[in-house]
Amino acid sequence: MAINESKPLTIERLVRLLAMSVSRSLAFRVVFKVWKEPGLPDEFKDSLDCRLSIHNFSAHVENWRKNDCENESSKIDDELGIGFGFKNEFSREMRLSKDFRRRVKELYRLAYVGSYESFSGSEGKKLSWCGIKVLEKRVARIVHEFLSLTVAKMVEVEWISLFRKWFGIDLNIWDLFLDHLGIFYLSIKGNRHMIFLREAYVV
Repeated sequence: MAINESKPLTIERLVRLLAMSVSRSLAFRVVFKVWKEPGLPDEFKDSLDCRLSIHNFSAHVENWRKNDCENESSKIDDELGIGFGFKNEFSREMRLSKDFRRRVKELYRLAYVGSYESFSGSEGKKLSWCGIKVLEKRVARIVHEFLSLTVAKMVEVEWISLFRKWFGIDLNIWDLFLDHLGIFYLSIKGNRHMIFLREAYVV
C-alpha cells in the first residue's frame, strides 16, 4: 500500500530529473547509480515507462520564496535579499564579513535561468563577470533542486558529478559548495564526501 501510494511522487521526481537535463534526457546508467536517493522502487529498471512526459514544474526554491513572501508573519531576514535568492541557514559560529554579505547580495539580485528552463550550455563561450555569476546561480539552483528531490536531502558529491554533462554544469561544484555555505553543508569523512541541503536540517 505504501509503495502504491508513493508512486505518483516517485514518478514526478524522475520526470523532474529529466526536465532539468539540457537535452530532456538522461543516460539510464546515471539514474541507476542514484535510484535510491529519489526513492525509486527496487524494480524501477523493469517497470520504467519510457512514455514519461515533461511538465511545467516550479522549483522548490521558487515555492519557498513565493510562500514566505506572501506570508505577512514571515520572519525571513531580507538583509541578503530574496528576490532571486535562496534560503540561507548560516551556522551561528560563522562570522559573515561585510564584503561577503555584499557579494552574496549582488549575486542574489541577478536573475537566472531556472532549473526547468531550456539552457543551451556555456562550454567554449567567453562569459562576462555577470554571465559567470548568472551561470553560478543556475548551477546552485540545479543542485538545490536536485537535493530537494532526494529522500534524505543529501547525496554523495560523486553522484552530482555524474549529472554534470546532463545538467550543463560547467563550473567546479566544490567551489560552488564552499562559496554557498548558507545553502549547502559539505561533510568530509574519510573518502566519503556528502553534500546536504541546509534548510532541511535546520529548525
